[in-house]
Amino acid sequence: MNRLTKIIGLTLGPKSMLLAEVALKAPAAPAILKLAEFPFPEGLSPATPADLGAALAAFLKANNFTVKDVIIGFPARRLLPRKQDDPAAAAAVGANTQPLQAEPEFAAESDAFVIDYAGATSTSSPFAVMLVATAQSAVDQCNEIARAAGLRLRGITATSAALGAATSALPGGEGLIVSLASGAAEIVVQHGKFSTQLRHLAVTNAGTPESISALAGEIRRTVAALHRNGTPLTLALWDDAGETGETGNLLEKRLGMPVTSPKLRSLATPDPAAQASANSGAFAPAVAVALAGLDPAGPPVDFLHSRLAPPAEKSSKRPILIASFCAAVLLLAIVGGYAYLQVKQSTLDALTAHHNAHAAEIKVAQTAADRLAEAKKWTTRKPRYIACLRDLTNLFPDEGTIWVTGLAIPPAGGKATVTGKALSETQVRNLKDKMLASKIFLSPTIRDNRKSAIAGRTGGAGGGGGFEQSFSIEFTYKPAEQP
Repeated sequence: MNRLTKIIGLTLGPKSMLLAEVALKAPAAPAILKLAEFPFPEGLSPATPADLGAALAAFLKANNFTVKDVIIGFPARRLLPRKQDDPAAAAAVGANTQPLQAEPEFAAESDAFVIDYAGATSTSSPFAVMLVATAQSAVDQCNEIARAAGLRLRGITATSAALGAATSALPGGEGLIVSLASGAAEIVVQHGKFSTQLRHLAVTNAGTPESISALAGEIRRTVAALHRNGTPLTLALWDDAGETGETGNLLEKRLGMPVTSPKLRSLATPDPAAQASANSGAFAPAVAVALAGLDPAGPPVDFLHSRLAPPAEKSSKRPILIASFCAAVLLLAIVGGYAYLQVKQSTLDALTAHHNAHAAEIKVAQTAADRLAEAKKWTTRKPRYIACLRDLTNLFPDEGTIWVTGLAIPPAGGKATVTGKALSETQVRNLKDKMLASKIFLSPTIRDNRKSAIAGRTGGAGGGGGFEQSFSIEFTYKPAEQP
């Protein structure tokens, strides 16, 4: 499985599912985010996977489960476990012998089962592995349930094996592990991280002295079949009755071996949202299944990714199919490119013919367009010079005693100059004052003002001649804003 940081552990029971949403908030600090029990609606069960999956999706949404990755745990009653004792061997040799060991065990109906094994090989001493089989139909149902619920199924494991792996890391966890829940008991023989035996026991009248005595008898029979070599055993008891420890005390007295009662908090730290349900050991299997899904090494048993599944056969037809597909794509690309070029060439030929047929009209239209563009340069410009000439004319008197001989206005703005003549210096100064009072001729300055003699004008004592003033005034023109 891919490395995950959040997952939902889901365990299947006879009438309900237990769910635990677990996250890795730090490498060694798993946290329980949510715990919930999903009772099967009336008429639904794993035998109706599509409808059960739809109901599960609604339950997850109503209880604010947001994680989409899930790993499912099967109870021991759905499994066929077989213990195998193998001699010391290299890891590759030991792994390769497991399919051979599984074949005679389940040869009768090999197509109806999915088989995996739990355990690790040893090069120094004999080792024990546990072959575990489950029905292919059960795996198909889990796939359908997850698909209908909108979940990504990451693995299918044995609940007891996952609980054994999680408990083995606790003090006194290696040995026997018993899980009591829903009127059933599951016994796990744990060796290190791996389970070597799984047993399912029906428990009636759970919690009564009679049921505890029957459970103690089954545990004795399990212990008697073990090759202990004098090694003392301990028993870890997961009890859904809570934290009272009464069942553990009674078993300890009847078995004569130490019995520990681990708590759910020893597996992972409950968040505030899961505190209310964290007191019950009933959710320990679901939490253990989730932890197995978060383990980088994967769960101890995984029927979805079985190590005993035959490798996919490499078909010799695959390279041929790939080559044929690539050739077909290349051929289509060549044909398509040629057709595209033909269409574009036809379009270009049609446009060229149309252009040649209308060449004379295009030339006439282009000439007209050039003339219109030139005319727009005159018609669209603001008439700055005309406005200045008009405003300046309005300042001159009507009697013709002062007149303009020249007007220079720079194209890029700046100082303009008006030149002219007058019959007296007073008229020149009056013109300057009018320009200053108009507020549109700014800073008028007289630059040239000199007399010159004229002939033929009356004005002197003899009436035969006189003088006139030549003047030059600089100014800045600022036209008044138009309303």
